[in-house]
Amino acid sequence: CSPQSNCKFSEADQCVRGSNELTCIECDAGFSLDESGICKGCLPQDGCSNSLDTCIENSIVQPCGNCEPNYYLELDVCNNCTEQRFCAYLQSDHSRCVDSGTELACNECLVGFYTDTAKICQSN
Repeated sequence: CSPQSNCKFSEADQCVRGSNELTCIECDAGFSLDESGICKGCLPQDGCSNSLDTCIENSIVQPCGNCEPNYYLELDVCNNCTEQRFCAYLQSDHSRCVDSGTELACNECLVGFYTDTAKICQSN
């Protein structure tokens, strides 16, 4: 068996079942190891505008350095921002998170609430 092209360390004399490549123990950066010992390229996440060329540990996704406007970054992962509880109308583009927050910016709040400068609904 021959070594896999994206493998850093291979099993000495063990081939991947049904393959002519050696079973991999550790893959190169940007590749993750599947259950059968094959190195697979990691994929960019949804909502990420700046992927890093490695893999999130135990995952086939690339860590993210920067998310798109309607996502927030938490531990290298982009998550969708959620609607604010007291928001009547979202910001016109419908897809922007409040600065350093996990909720979508609000243009107009429900009665009894007002929108502060950060586009967050506060009670009157």
